[in-house]
Amino acid sequence: APTTSLPEGIGGEKNYDYRYAWIRDACLIIRAFAFIGALEECKAAFSWLTHTIVRHEGKLRACYTLDGDVVPNETYLPLEGYKGSQPVRVGNNAQSQQQLSMFGDMLDTALLF
Repeated sequence: APTTSLPEGIGGEKNYDYRYAWIRDACLIIRAFAFIGALEECKAAFSWLTHTIVRHEGKLRACYTLDGDVVPNETYLPLEGYKGSQPVRVGNNAQSQQQLSMFGDMLDTALLF
């Protein structure tokens, strides 16, 4: 996702940094690539995803940076957010959440190969 700190509701506090590669979203995109016949892109994306997970000793996280690194913990910037919404966040604490559906997403995607 290319954005950060867009609020779920104007003036609300749920302004998260989504500029990361999310396991669920990556698996959906890989399956979409396969569906439209973009097999090289499909293979490259799945290769990046599996190498990233192996690089982190198999610990599956909700998201990674585009370089395959661990997403930093949230910090808050002293900036005015979209239409004054606060806080403006960098990083995302969701990276350490245990989201069990990720395992199903990965296995379902691996079935393509």
